Amino acid sequence: MYLKSFQMKNFRKYREEDNIIMFVNSDGIRGKKRTLETNEDKEDLQIDVASATTLIVGKNNAGKTSIIYALLKLIKNTETGGIQINDFNFHYLKECFDEYQKIYEETQNMGTEPTFKPPFMEFIVTIAFEKDSDDLLTNLIPFMLLKDIDEGKLDIILRYEVVEQSEFYGAIRAALEKINVKQKNATKYKDKKCDSRSIFHILMRELETVRFQIKYYRIHKEEGKAEHQIEAVGEKFRISNVMDIKFIQANNVKKDEELSEAFNKIISYRYEKILADKKKALDESIDDINDNLTENIKKHHADGINNAISKIVTSDIMEVDLSSNITEEKLVRGLLNYAYVEKGMNIPEGQFGLGYTHLVKIVAELIDYMEHYPDEKHNSKINLIAIEEPESFMHPQMQELFIKNP
Repeated sequence: MYLKSFQMKNFRKYREEDNIIMFVNSDGIRGKKRTLETNEDKEDLQIDVASATTLIVGKNNAGKTSIIYALLKLIKNTETGGIQINDFNFHYLKECFDEYQKIYEETQNMGTEPTFKPPFMEFIVTIAFEKDSDDLLTNLIPFMLLKDIDEGKLDIILRYEVVEQSEFYGAIRAALEKINVKQKNATKYKDKKCDSRSIFHILMRELETVRFQIKYYRIHKEEGKAEHQIEAVGEKFRISNVMDIKFIQANNVKKDEELSEAFNKIISYRYEKILADKKKALDESIDDINDNLTENIKKHHADGINNAISKIVTSDIMEVDLSSNITEEKLVRGLLNYAYVEKGMNIPEGQFGLGYTHLVKIVAELIDYMEHYPDEKHNSKINLIAIEEPESFMHPQMQELFIKNP
């Protein structure tokens, strides 16, 4: 199975249009390619990019990173803090607040109780099934219908909505009352600070006190009705049950020893999880080194210090003990010294260009991810790797080779 599409509504840059991102499947895509020689279509020619890679391209501030952050916030909710009030599309919130003010003024004149429709965010994750796949679909059962099996896909709907309607109503009423007072004072005292921005900030502050939650829904069609309905799914389900994501920030090189640290982490993990027999031998060697160093330190350093102290304080009251404390963690942390080989010379990583450094940093992150990936043949999750700005500091030829050789 694979992520076929991801739709966002009212999240950051995204509203109700141009909000669906399509993804290729793990087997890649095949299509037609018109040849210059014959001007004919050839079937089943591989499209000239990395076949199993979805490349998202757009101008600055178009919402590319928002796609990754939405997936991160939904899948790794506890690590990222999840969806927040400030993740709403602010133009959408402004429209909601304008409507609340209008309803409030109308009901005030009529003497009735106002009712406000809470804002929400909606995400639709469309998962497609591949033929002859060993993927386990157990975690998707709450969302599966017979038609989904026939169509080869299903939708998981996630909505970010208020927990308690009464809590939301109270916050909006409080905000509108504050705004009403502020507007009256502005008219009375000619206060120029009561503009649309300050009003919006008042509403946002009140809305931050309201509890929101992610709820899961599936599409349900009742007999005799043309339109699909949505119905809630049990509270135990989490999108992380069926999806995982690894986020690599390619432009996040902060110091000269970045690559040495990255590969040290890989070596450390291999000793801990993969090379268990080698780790035992390494532990024994470390114990021998600690014993020898401790004996040497005691003979050449500790004894001299204690002799000096004993002239002032007797040894039964105070004595210094110095010992070696080499551990596997300390050893591996400084084990590797990464260098580039150029014309037979080892060049320190800090002297090489940012393009190569960023490329190798991405490779190291990918190796670390694959080392931690479970060995089981059967898998019940969609595993995404998202690389932000992989082209940073790379010249066009390197970008092309990187994309074509995932």
